[in-house]
Order: sequence, then C-alpha cells, then structure tokens
Amino acid sequence: MGRHLVLTVHGIGEQKPGETVDAVVGAATTRFPGIDRVPVTVERDLIQLAEEEFDGTSRNAKLFPMHLRRVRPVDGDDETLFAEVYWADRSPAPVGPFRTIFDLLRVVLGLGYLAMDNVENNRGWFPTGVVHLFTWVFYGLVAPLNAILAIFFGLLVFFDGSESVIAFVAKILLGMDFDPSRFQSLSIVQSDLSRELRQWYEIPLSWVFFFQWALSLGLGLLTMIRANTYVVRIFGRGLAALGAVTLLFWEYDAFGGILHGDSYFDTHLVSHLTNLDTYITYSISTLGIAWAVVVMLSLMSYCTLIFRQEHHPSHIREDHRNIYPSICAAMLLFWMIISGATWMALAEWAHENSNTFDVESVDLVNYYFVGPMGELLDVLSVAFVGLMAMVPLGVALAAVRAMNKELLYKQHELGSRVILNLAIQWLLFGALLTIAVSMLDYAYYWGGSDYLSGSCSRLIDATNSLGQALRCIRDVGNSIAAIAMLILFVILYRFSEFVAKGLGVVRDIVTYAVMRECMWRSSVAERRENFEERNAIDARFRRVLYYGAEALKPDRITVISHSQGTVITTQMLQNTWVKRKIAKLAEVRPSGQAPDVLLVTMGSPVTHIYRRYFRHFFQVALADMPERTIWHNIHRSDDFVGTTIDGVDGLAGNWAVPAGGHTGYFTDFHVWDRLWNKVGFRLF
Repeated sequence: MGRHLVLTVHGIGEQKPGETVDAVVGAATTRFPGIDRVPVTVERDLIQLAEEEFDGTSRNAKLFPMHLRRVRPVDGDDETLFAEVYWADRSPAPVGPFRTIFDLLRVVLGLGYLAMDNVENNRGWFPTGVVHLFTWVFYGLVAPLNAILAIFFGLLVFFDGSESVIAFVAKILLGMDFDPSRFQSLSIVQSDLSRELRQWYEIPLSWVFFFQWALSLGLGLLTMIRANTYVVRIFGRGLAALGAVTLLFWEYDAFGGILHGDSYFDTHLVSHLTNLDTYITYSISTLGIAWAVVVMLSLMSYCTLIFRQEHHPSHIREDHRNIYPSICAAMLLFWMIISGATWMALAEWAHENSNTFDVESVDLVNYYFVGPMGELLDVLSVAFVGLMAMVPLGVALAAVRAMNKELLYKQHELGSRVILNLAIQWLLFGALLTIAVSMLDYAYYWGGSDYLSGSCSRLIDATNSLGQALRCIRDVGNSIAAIAMLILFVILYRFSEFVAKGLGVVRDIVTYAVMRECMWRSSVAERRENFEERNAIDARFRRVLYYGAEALKPDRITVISHSQGTVITTQMLQNTWVKRKIAKLAEVRPSGQAPDVLLVTMGSPVTHIYRRYFRHFFQVALADMPERTIWHNIHRSDDFVGTTIDGVDGLAGNWAVPAGGHTGYFTDFHVWDRLWNKVGFRLF
C-alpha cells in the first residue's frame, strides 16, 4: 500500500475554498496521452483547523477551512490525499463599488509597507530613516489632512442644506442613467433635516468647525485603539492630533468660536486666526506644505541610492534591487490622482450649485475652492499628466510582449518584465521631479512676500521656457482631470467586481508585507515576528502539513504551488519545524527513511523578485530543505509574475511552457505534460 500526500498552495487572486484542490485533482485524474490511467474514487472532506493553538488567553479559536480529497484506485490499496493550503481569506476582496473605492485607497496606502520592507532589507540606517520619515509624514499628516478637510466640507454642505448634494453624487455614480426625479425626495429630506437641525439647536456656521474637529478627534482615537498595523496606527495618531490641536484653537476663539475663558495664546497668533476664511487658508496651506515635504523626502530617497549598500550574498543579482524610491513615487502619484480627482469633483459641484447655499456660507464655499484649494489643485493636476504618460508606455510594453511572447523570459527586462519594470520606474521619477518643480510655484502662493516664496518665484521666472512648460503641463492636467475622474468613478461603479479582482493581485502582496510595529532598528530575527499576516499564512501551511502527515503517514510528499504560494512553500520547507516533522516520519516507515519530497513551483517570483528585493527574509536554498527534496519549476514564456528559478544549486529543472499569462496553471494541458513527462509526477 502506497500513501501519497499532495499539498496544493494557491497564489494571488480571489480563490474560493476548495477551488485549487479541485482543479489539481480534476486535472490529475483526467486521461492524458501516453499515461496509464486507472479508474479511481474520490472522497471529498472539509475540516476546520485552528489558526493557532490556545495560549491561555484566547476564548475563541479562529478557524480556517482545509479541503481534502482522498483519491483511491478502484482495484488496489494505494491512496493519495490532496490537502489545500488556503489563505485568500486573509485579504478578502470588497463587495460593491463603495467598498471597492475604499479598498483602492487601502491598497495605495499599503504600498508603503513594500517600500519599508525593501529599504530595510537592502540599505543602511540613513536611507531606511528617510523612508520611515516619508511614511510618518505621508500617513500622519497628508492623509489625515485630506480626511479632515473632507469631513469639513461634508458637514458644511449638510448643515447648509443644499438640496443638490444627493443628486450630484448620483450623477457622478450613475452617469447617463441619472434621473433627477428619482432623488428629489431624498434631496428634500436631506435639506429639510439639515435646516431643522440648525434651527432647532440654533447652530451657527462656525459650529461646523467644532463638529469637524470633534469628529476628527473621535475617529482618530478610535482608529488608534482598534489599529493592529503600523500604518493605520500612524494615520489614527495624526488624525487625533490634528483634531485635538484645532479643537483647542476653536475653544479659545481662534476661528470665531465661543470663548470659555481668557485666551492663553499669543495675541498676535489669535489676531491672525479670527475668521473662517483664515482657517481654510491655513489648513489648505498646511496640506500644501505637507505635500511639498513628502515630495522632497521622496526625492531624497532617490538620492540615498548613492549610499553604500549593506553586504549581500554574491549570488544575488545587483540590478534593480532597490525599488523603495519608485514605490514612494508611485504612492505619491496615485494618491495625488485620487485626492485631486475627489477635490476637483467637489469643486465642480460647489461651482455649479453655489446659488443653493445659504447666504452666510456661499462665499465661504466659493473661497474654499477658488482660493487656496484651487492653487493646490493646480499642483495636483500635474499628477494626471504622469498618469497619462503611463498609457503609451503601457501600450508599447504590451506590444513588445505580444511580439515576443514565446521567448519573452529570455528577453531584456525592459520588455520582459511588467512588475518592477525599469522604464516605469524612470517614468515615476520624471513625474515626481515635475511635481517637485511645480511645488515651488505653490510656495509662492503660500508664502506671499516671504523670502522663501520670493526666491522660488524668481527661480521659476528666471527661465521663461520652464515657466511656460509648467503652465502647459498644468493646463493639460486640468483639462484631462475631469475626464480621468469620470472614467475612474465609472469604472469603480460599473465594474467594481472586475476592479476588485485586479486589486486583489496587489492586495495579496501588500498583505504579506504588513507590519505590526516600527522595528527598523531591530535585528532580522526580531523583525520576522513583526509580520503578523505573513506569519499567520505560514502557520496555515504548517497545520495543513501536520494534519496530512498525521492522518496519512505518507511514503511520498508532493507540494504543488503557484505564484505567491511558491514563496510560502519555499520558505516553509526551510522552516525548522517543518523539516523536523518530515524527518520524524522516518520512524513509521519500514525503510527508516523520511519520505521523498517533490516540490513543484509554477509562475514563481521566488528568486527574481522576493530574494532580490527582500533578501533578509526570502533566501532560498535546496540544501536547507528536507533531505531527499527534488525541486522542479514550471513557467510560461510570457508570465509577468513568475519566470525561471535562478541561483539554486541542485534544481532539477526549469520547464518552460507556451505563452498563456499568469493564471490557469493547474488545469493547463502543457503544464501537465511537463508534470507527467518531465517531472515524473504520479498519483500512486
């Protein structure tokens, strides 16, 4: 009687529980040319396993599904047990357009984890410090300021009682299907409710600011308390701090609030902050300064590339190992596009509906967007030009890949690579540099006659061609911003499910890099414990292997993995506990030897991405895996994620299959041709 344990580990994407193991079992039991096939029976089981052991504090064990398929020949005693390592639920896809929008924001903000992980793995303390400072300013100041200003505008519109706000939102989301009569009743209810509230409680317009700051403080504190990740905690602290500071200003009548006693602030400061217009100017100018700081820090991250790199193993390739500057630039560009599109949409609505506001707030709303926010939007519009510049580059890249798809993995990385493509990295740098120069012009508005602003304006005016170029870029950005915004909202609303699946690729990668605390000065061993999601996913592999080994006592073990699953698999096969568990199976085998291990990776980014960019945590060596392990790698010629496994001594083979993209490996005829005829996979 032969006992064969097969573990299946899926990759990035929105897999459902049991989907991967069913695909592998279905393909493995399908008749294949030249391979003897015997009639089999298949039993389906589902078992819930605990995420972690009881430690004496947890009252409720968290469970995850493990699907089992037992395959036996009709005539014979052999048995193959397929067990699925399922982890897609650790980063679930959102449902509906609004959740998809928030998921997009979360994914963009989550890119910071990849930047921090990359710089911590490859550089010294100064570059790492620059990236973390960028992170603190970006998440602790820029993002909270955007949130606070959005809260202010929402409260202002609500308490003002404009009847068109609901209709405008409906128009943006529904496009040509918009029917004003469908939302007339809702608009009237919203308008009447807001007016009744103001009359009932006699709320002056200045109290909108009190509610704004109180809400910001409360949301910030709630986020801090509930946050279990590094970046979210920074955002909560920034939101709470800004809310507390501005609430304190309001308390002491700095913005036209109600005095509750003598002011302890400097008289000169209070005299400059005595009206709502001034609050808006200072708030938006602060946002502009924060943008300028993160742009400067992002440019500084590029400068840190000239610093000496930390020592690294000689077998790791030198090129493109540092991607943290490009990730910082991408975060800035995408966040500018998202926030710029949002503010431009609100500006359009305020301009079209200013006649519906109450008399006391119409001037304030107009000033909000025509004045300081309008100046800042001119700068943010430059980001849209960067977005449009990526379109022809993407088309060219797609054309090159289409013409060379059968031998793409042998081509230069400028054409063969999509993720971390060098041309895209340089484009991001160019967009960042253009935004930085445009920020100098914003400094002129912020500083007035200040020496800094005067110097900046003289610097720009000194080169007339530069000034004309900047104005041209801004005009182009402003002209395409509305179109880009409309396209973005339509795509997110109409094709939210498709967008969610696309975001799933990035979301799964970001989830694997999420940090719990700031530990960049700690040792590598200490930092390993800082990746809670990563460790939880790895723990699932251990528990599935433990269950399968205990239930079957296998003679052979095969691990079939794809994409991100290959990263999980190769790391866990080097895990001390896993190697000890497999070695212990020798005690129950007549031969006294541990079972043979067959490792099959498909579409794997193990060496050319993870080992190259995150070397402290993703070294891979066949010698560090269980004894008697044989490793085969299968990749499609045009796979934009996975390719050959390089620099691994003892690798049995890199088997290329015809072009077909990154998905669908488990049921691909060409893949199974390699599995049967090259790898030597057999069920029994």
